[in-house]
Amino acid sequence: NKVGTEYDQVSVDLLAAMETKGEVAFSQLTQELFPCAEAYLAFTIATGVSCGDQGALNRLTGIIYVLALTILFILFFYFSLFNLAFIQAVQLERLGGSGSSSGKVLPYNDYDDD
Repeated sequence: NKVGTEYDQVSVDLLAAMETKGEVAFSQLTQELFPCAEAYLAFTIATGVSCGDQGALNRLTGIIYVLALTILFILFFYFSLFNLAFIQAVQLERLGGSGSSSGKVLPYNDYDDD
């Protein structure tokens, strides 16, 4: 169990190092790629809106994604429900016939009653 605790500690330390050093390195990279302060600010705002935790585009994409999945699962549910009802109707028609109480299909009376 010591290996598990060591692994957990290393993963927590690695994540913390990536968050602190990675953010600084990425911001320096974008400042080098966009030397103009206005372009860098526009890039930062655009990524904050689209990728940030509080971005409106992020929330809108999430809502659309959840609605699309909900509609998809409802369609799958209705399709499977109606498919099951159709299969059961076919099985009942094969097994029981139509209108007979004994469960057997009665033969058709072909002659006249004259």
